[in-house]
Amino acid sequence: QDEIKVAYLKALNQLITDKTSVIEDLQQICSMLLQTQELEAQLEKSQEELSVATKIVQEYFNGRPVTENDISNGVFDTYQKQYTQAKQKTENLQNKITERKRKAANLNRFIKSISEMNKLFETFTSELWTGLCDHMTVHPDKKVTVTFKSRTEITIQL
Repeated sequence: QDEIKVAYLKALNQLITDKTSVIEDLQQICSMLLQTQELEAQLEKSQEELSVATKIVQEYFNGRPVTENDISNGVFDTYQKQYTQAKQKTENLQNKITERKRKAANLNRFIKSISEMNKLFETFTSELWTGLCDHMTVHPDKKVTVTFKSRTEITIQL
C-alpha cells in the first residue's frame, strides 16, 4: 500500500510540474464541451416536433377516449409512435447538453484545484487522493497508471 501512495505522489507531483500545459489542454477540452450550439439547435427543432406531435394527438382525440376503431386502423399507434419518438429525441438531446456542461464544470473544478497547487507534495493525504484521483491501475510490469478526475493519465514505474 505504501508503494501505491508513493506512486500516486509521484504522479501528482508530475501533474503539478506540468500543470501549465495540463491546464491549457483541459481549458481547450472545456471550451469544446461548452460548444453546444449545434445540439441546442437540434433540441429546439426536436421540441418543435414534440409540440406538433402533442398538438396532433390532443386535436385528434380532443379529450375523448381511444376507440377500437382508432386502434384497428392504426391511427393511435401512428400518433403514439410519433409522440414517443419526438419525446425521446428531445430528452436525449437535453441529456447530452446537460452532460457536456456537467463534464466542463468538473474539469473547471479540477483546473482550479491544480492551479492553486504551488508546491510538490512529500506526504500522502486522503484529501489529495479523494479530491483529484479517479482511480489507479496496477500493471503486471510494475507500473501504475493514475487516472485523475480530469481523465488525465500518468504512468509511474514502481
